Amino acid sequence: TGTILGGEWSDIRSWNNSQYSTPNPAHDAELTLNIEQPIGKNFFGYIDRNTVTITRLAIENATLDTKDRIEAIIARVQKSYMEFIYRKMALEIYEGIYEKAKSMNDVNETNFEIGLIEKAELLASNANLLTIETDVNLARNNMNRALENLKLLMNVEKNVIVEPIEVLDESEFDKNIEWCLQEAFECRRDYEKNKRNIKLFEIERACGQ
Repeated sequence: TGTILGGEWSDIRSWNNSQYSTPNPAHDAELTLNIEQPIGKNFFGYIDRNTVTITRLAIENATLDTKDRIEAIIARVQKSYMEFIYRKMALEIYEGIYEKAKSMNDVNETNFEIGLIEKAELLASNANLLTIETDVNLARNNMNRALENLKLLMNVEKNVIVEPIEVLDESEFDKNIEWCLQEAFECRRDYEKNKRNIKLFEIERACGQ
């Protein structure tokens, strides 16, 4: 209600050596109570309601910040997961290329032994096989690095085996750019937070804060 209660107590002690003063020492005690009710202050709980509203809006903004942090963590895990899938598929492709190159190199070695190709062609085939083998090793290292990053984000032990269940493929998206922009704008939490901040400013200004 905005009521202000106050209290004050005092005790004055007097003492002298006069024989005409009784009692000696003397005490003069005083107790004062004050009650103030400013007119219009928190009238019908106006300030209390605004305080509750401010607190509620602040909590909602804090909830949005928490959701943003949670979604950012999930997004990093998803991105790392898709990176692992991509690196795993790339390794499989390079391994397939290596197997074909190895088969071709075996054929070239046989052809060289029977004199169907020159030594320069055989050396070129060997060099190509070594180059592809290097690509396979690089692809394997990239996949292992992506896997370790994924385990780190997921807080998974190193000895745990992680196998993806999705594959990278093309899928049609039937939404246009206008729909995407509208949907993205409506889902922006910073926009909702700023709207609540405007309400907070208006309430605080109305309360004279």
